[in-house]
Amino acid sequence: MGADGLHGGGTNSAHSTAAPSCFDGVGAGMAVEYTPLGAIPSIADGMEAVRAASRGGRAGLMIDSWHFGFSDNTWEDLAAVPVDDIAYLAVHPMRWSPSIGTA
Repeated sequence: MGADGLHGGGTNSAHSTAAPSCFDGVGAGMAVEYTPLGAIPSIADGMEAVRAASRGGRAGLMIDSWHFGFSDNTWEDLAAVPVDDIAYLAVHPMRWSPSIGTA
């Protein structure tokens, strides 16, 4: 899934770049949340959407521990996200297993 598909069906990426610019005047930005159950299932897909949205204003990736734990993302994928591109962290209590977060 590419950033052009954020709005479903390969919609024009102008939507992805125009939306964040509406926040510029108030110093806010847009957070892109990836989830293994949604249209943006991986960190790589989330970063692609962040890069597309950043062309129109400030954007960053929201990282959720539940989504990370139940996705195919690896610790290396997570470590590759530049700190300046992280919008939020959501940490949820969950039972940990060594297999969580590994491919």
